[in-house]
Amino acid sequence: MHYLQHELYERLGAGGDILDFLMEAGGDGISYRDVKSPNEGWMSRGFWRALGYDPDAEPCKGFWQDVVHPDDLEKVNTDFQAHATDPVQPHEQVVRYKHGETGKWVWVRCRAIALRDESGTPVRMLGVHSDVTALHEAEGMLRGTVEELMDARTDLEAAVQAKIAFLEQISHEIRTPMNGILGMAQALVMQDLPIEATSQVAVINRSATALLTLLNDLLDMAQIEAGTTAIEMAPVAPFELLHDAAILFECMARDKGLDIVTLGDQTLPPQVLASGRTIRQVIGNLVSNAVKYAGKGTIEVRAYLRQGATPGAHTLLVSVVDTGPGIPDAQKDAVFDRFSQGDVVPGQGEGGPGLGLPIARQLCQLHGGDLTLTDTPGGGATFNATFVVQSPNQAPQEVPQHYAPQQGKDPLQILVVEDNEMNQMVLKALLGHMNAELVFANNGLEGLNLVQKQTFDAGFIDIRMPVMSGTEFAQEWRALEQENAVGRLPLIACSAHVLKHQVETYVEAGFDRHLPKPVTLDGLRDCINWVRSVRGAYA
Repeated sequence: MHYLQHELYERLGAGGDILDFLMEAGGDGISYRDVKSPNEGWMSRGFWRALGYDPDAEPCKGFWQDVVHPDDLEKVNTDFQAHATDPVQPHEQVVRYKHGETGKWVWVRCRAIALRDESGTPVRMLGVHSDVTALHEAEGMLRGTVEELMDARTDLEAAVQAKIAFLEQISHEIRTPMNGILGMAQALVMQDLPIEATSQVAVINRSATALLTLLNDLLDMAQIEAGTTAIEMAPVAPFELLHDAAILFECMARDKGLDIVTLGDQTLPPQVLASGRTIRQVIGNLVSNAVKYAGKGTIEVRAYLRQGATPGAHTLLVSVVDTGPGIPDAQKDAVFDRFSQGDVVPGQGEGGPGLGLPIARQLCQLHGGDLTLTDTPGGGATFNATFVVQSPNQAPQEVPQHYAPQQGKDPLQILVVEDNEMNQMVLKALLGHMNAELVFANNGLEGLNLVQKQTFDAGFIDIRMPVMSGTEFAQEWRALEQENAVGRLPLIACSAHVLKHQVETYVEAGFDRHLPKPVTLDGLRDCINWVRSVRGAYA
């Protein structure tokens, strides 16, 4: 024991002045009660003042029990019994006392300890009491505020989900007629049309593509707001990301007299861990803007890798440099605001909805980076997109093939399960140029009957259909494959439901690939080439 502590104990025993001072200065009320005679108790002056009574007119013995709330008095007695039986159990509670002046209930924190005789039996109770009414009321207000915030958050989340559900539904309903517009426009392009008609079809294509871009941007924006956009890291080749995003706009650039050049410096490794989908989307958006607004010349898409401070974590920098009119200083910040459109130079682009760049910046930020804008020396704009990437821990594994490549048997035998006659016509028009023979079914049940009677090389299956949906068809057929020990039929979900969580349900149901509507020639060619590469597994 510290000598000062020992000295204080001796002084307390010598007189009550020190104890009186501690009771007054501490502000807490103190009580000392006889356990064997509950009505015998001493309460300090601070105890009575806290309860609104005159300490000099101290009430009768046991009065404190008369001003405790009846519901709380039962708790006090219960806690005392527990503490009396087991000293480890604390005797502490917050109880209500009736205030002597206001008549209102005040909240008092009571802490007590039993003083025991040689046998361990409690003989006295020493208690300390603090008025915590203000704290209790503040907690109540805080609790109410938290509840209000939770309710507001629930309402906001419900509103966001309702908006996403609305956009999903609208997206599906818009994509279905757009599938007919874009599909037939692409089919017309492959025909020997007069020059004027070819130009007119090109206008249809551009207009429908612009509408589709707007629709995709709205869906992306809603998912980002809802926090459902996930960054899934996987081994990717950085230079291939540049090439894949740029090649989509080569024809458009060529028509405007532009060249697109992709450059990767010596710092660029063969592979990194990153979200290929996110990076492709950002680069594609930036290249699309550059083609739209640049004059004649060259658009450069450059990539670099910067070493990070954390081992294994690096920054992938992608710059898209154009030779267009540039962006005035007054508009440099505004281009990243939603629905903000910069001034369009006549003949050098068409104003869009103003969503592409804000979405691209948010995707960069989700990937740990950012999107900034600087001037291109000599005129033009340079957009710098950064992404935090990681070094692969090991060489990427080859994706297992479910099918043994066999190149025989032409043409391809394709089952198309689609309830919409217009969509059937689109697939017939486009796949007819790819050496494929099509057999149509109007719903999943018809398709299931057909696939059990004849042999197909692949199935293009719509998702939302009457009688039996596409996912139900896939689940039923995969079960039959296992039951009958037959080879796996390549199944492609052909759907206007294109959100990530929707596509994941297709994979879970047994689909191998997803072809979004509106279908494109490039998307169909990619699927057909893949089907030919795995042909022969199903017989």
